[in-house]
Amino acid sequence: MIAMSYRKGFSLVETIVAATLILMVFTSSYALINYTLVNVNYIQNALTATFLAQEGIELTIARRDANWISGSAFDANLADGVVYMADYTGIFRVNDGAPLLFSETSGYQYQDGDPSSFFRTITIEKVRDIELKVVSEISWTVRDHTFRTSTEGHLFDWFSIPQP
Repeated sequence: MIAMSYRKGFSLVETIVAATLILMVFTSSYALINYTLVNVNYIQNALTATFLAQEGIELTIARRDANWISGSAFDANLADGVVYMADYTGIFRVNDGAPLLFSETSGYQYQDGDPSSFFRTITIEKVRDIELKVVSEISWTVRDHTFRTSTEGHLFDWFSIPQP
């Protein structure tokens, strides 16, 4: 009769295979978590930039409306081809390349706070006598990559349109 011996434990090959599988699982998990965290940061910045771009259009609309209220031409102080910077505190001036500042109490503006990574430009183009094309662009840099988002709007001088 042949005696069979049963050994308890793992062989070296089984141990290497098990260690490799465990290493692959942990490496894949780490890569997925890292990828997710990078994308969450990008999505957060892209969403903020989109809202800031839309705010640029709304600030220009407010400037047009203020012109109407004061009795000025709808495009007063909105020169064709000029690049502006604006914030909700009332700043509307020619762009000097300054970043938006962020404060926990005041949000994004040019008055106080820490410099953010966001830069806003508002470009005005006169399409015709009663129409302005407004492009609000936000750019930001993360890890040496520059991202941009923009919003376009058309403002009209409704009061100058002839009535039928």
